[in-house]
Amino acid sequence: FSILLYHKMESLKHCKYIFCEGEAHKVGDIHLPLFILEKINSEVKIRVRATMETRIAHLKREYLQTDDSVRQLHEATDVVSKYAGKKNAEMLHQMLDEEDFDGFTE
Repeated sequence: FSILLYHKMESLKHCKYIFCEGEAHKVGDIHLPLFILEKINSEVKIRVRATMETRIAHLKREYLQTDDSVRQLHEATDVVSKYAGKKNAEMLHQMLDEEDFDGFTE
């Protein structure tokens, strides 16, 4: 991940502007380097608004790309279950099993 990130950043160093999503220090099993987070957090913020339907469509395109996506979403749900609560996590797992991706995303 670090090498891919470095090469991507190198390819963008001549760009006047770079847009990125706000991220937590940890994305899945990946820890973003502190200097990147500090740079992201110190720059100008642009708020993008979208309807729930648009957001759901975007998230489904982003996170349901491979045959392995549902398994990965199950694993991610397990990780956040300590914050979401056991009942909510069970409900999310059921939505994934029933392929209710709109409900899961919302």
